[in-house]
Amino acid sequence: MFICRKSTNKINVFLNTYISIMTQNIQVENQMGSLKQYVKTRLNSELSESQYSFHNWGHTKSVYDEGNKLFMDSRIDYRELLPLRLATLTQDLGYLVRYDNNEECGAD
Repeated sequence: MFICRKSTNKINVFLNTYISIMTQNIQVENQMGSLKQYVKTRLNSELSESQYSFHNWGHTKSVYDEGNKLFMDSRIDYRELLPLRLATLTQDLGYLVRYDNNEECGAD
C-alpha cells in the first residue's frame, strides 16, 4: 500500500496535535484534582456546620459533579469549560471570609 508523503505529514500533524491536547487535558485534570482537594480541606476545616449547614463541601461537590455531567453532555469546547468548572468548584469559598456578599470574596 502506498501512502503519499503529503498524507503522512497531515496524519503526523493530526497525531501530534491530538497528543498535545490530551497531554494538556491530563495536566488540567491533575490541577483540578489538586484544587478540588484544596477546596475540600478548606471548607471542611474552616466552615462551621452549624452556621453553614447548606454551604459546605457536600454542596460544593454536588454542584461540581452535576455541573461536570452537564458540561460533558454539551458540545462546548473543553478549554471553554474550564472557567465554568472552576466556578462550580470555588463557588462557596467566599463563605470562608463572610456571609454577606460572599460571592465577591469567592470570585477573588
